[in-house]
Amino acid sequence: MKKSLFLPSWQNVADITLVDRIINHLESDYSVVLKDFNFLDYTRGITFDDELHENGMYIFRFTDGKYYVGKASSCTLLERIAKHIDGRRWGGFNAVLKGLGHQEVNKDYFINNQQVFLQSKVVLFAVSKEVLIKNSNSQNSEKPIHRLENDLIFLFKKRFPQIQLINKTNPRNLSGLFNF
Repeated sequence: MKKSLFLPSWQNVADITLVDRIINHLESDYSVVLKDFNFLDYTRGITFDDELHENGMYIFRFTDGKYYVGKASSCTLLERIAKHIDGRRWGGFNAVLKGLGHQEVNKDYFINNQQVFLQSKVVLFAVSKEVLIKNSNSQNSEKPIHRLENDLIFLFKKRFPQIQLINKTNPRNLSGLFNF
């Protein structure tokens, strides 16, 4: 079986089964290490019925076994992942990068942190806002992708002790927007 950058169909259901599928994928030999990210696989993964769905969710699994769950809602998945690797000290979207490795004050530690980051495994799933709204339990949700991210973070934290997930967000419960 070929390595896969994208999680096969997630059926618009956010539950512990989805989290287990994500974990199993990231722990398998079929997952992609970020340094091996392939643009052809990316463009194939975001194409559905002659439309591009470039927003979505991404999950990193670092070599120390920790996870990070994120969303790309105001930019594409590709842009969002690139922002995580941004080595500028003033980069506003590279908090995960800043938290990796050693952070000696007198050295530029981002080079080492980028190397650690590039060794992580990544899985993506493209999300269409229209599909999310259509398949959610509430038609009034303005930003269902934000609720999906919170649901995944909540479910990951339920599955693992808090130390395994490095997200700072701490949702207290599920949104109830998705089919269970």
